[in-house]
Amino acid sequence: MKGSSDRRSNIGACNTANSPPNINPPDEADAPNDHAAICAKCPDDGQLQASRQYASVDFAPFVSCGDVQAAVFPGVNSFGFSNTGANSADVITSAISASGDGVARIDQGRATAVALAAVNIGRTSQVTLEARSLSNAIAGAFTVEFCATNPATGQCLGERAETLSFDFARNEVRTFTAFIRSTGDPIAFNPRDNRIGFFFGRESPATSLAITVQ
Repeated sequence: MKGSSDRRSNIGACNTANSPPNINPPDEADAPNDHAAICAKCPDDGQLQASRQYASVDFAPFVSCGDVQAAVFPGVNSFGFSNTGANSADVITSAISASGDGVARIDQGRATAVALAAVNIGRTSQVTLEARSLSNAIAGAFTVEFCATNPATGQCLGERAETLSFDFARNEVRTFTAFIRSTGDPIAFNPRDNRIGFFFGRESPATSLAITVQ
């Protein structure tokens, strides 16, 4: 990158970046070289403690150019962190919409399908997969049913259900299809706020997609 420096950023106390990196966008080599900074939203007490349990903490890296800071939208360009004192499943997952752009697009009264893939890097545990609206404004505007799928063919391995409970073995990979059906009410195209979250037995969503109904 033009004008980049080999200095490294250190995060000291929460929300404090020491020696932020000097990074110039490729087309702005002549601009001041204090463009980038890294920060994170931390718990109310300002510190992450190894002995403490966190249901959900948003880490929000951001980039600032000059005096303008890029907006942070929780669940969109932030990272969720949670932990528990008990050994349990730790699920990493991804969701792919039919359009491939991270948006579940549905015609009013119709349905769409979303592919989910998940791996458990934690302890073998029983996990419940469910979906929830991440905005009260669109609650009730859609329903969701799941089925476990054959990863090679994508075919459902059983009946659809609103939730799926199963034993998730350590290092096991599982795939699912989520069938999202509009109940008739429109949902505006607002990827920041109008989102559907997929939960694997935790209070914070493992992944999410924007949803719109036109």
